[in-house]
Amino acid sequence: MGIIDRTPSPADKLIVALVALHALGSNDVTQLLTSNLNVSRGHLTGRRPGRFHTIYLDQLTHELALTWLRDRHRRWPTSANPHLLVSQVTAMDNDGPVHSPHHGQPDLQEAGG
Repeated sequence: MGIIDRTPSPADKLIVALVALHALGSNDVTQLLTSNLNVSRGHLTGRRPGRFHTIYLDQLTHELALTWLRDRHRRWPTSANPHLLVSQVTAMDNDGPVHSPHHGQPDLQEAGG
């Protein structure tokens, strides 16, 4: 059983994939907006200091992103929070903090990340 399989929630699974497979840092992950994800093209636009870059999603990460979007919509269908990753606390707070950068962190540390 791999690290993603052991990760409990769809949001955390996506975070693990973005960090472990695509080398995004916790700050990069928390700053992603839903508008940064292009599902039909299978890529994310990430922000780096002074520039944007395209992250081409592998099949696993693409599927995890779709699963998270379905779960997010099921849980908070009226959320207007622009961040891709939200939590129970932040989903309905457009001006509040984004999803915690520490979700999934224990699993990453356990795996040596």
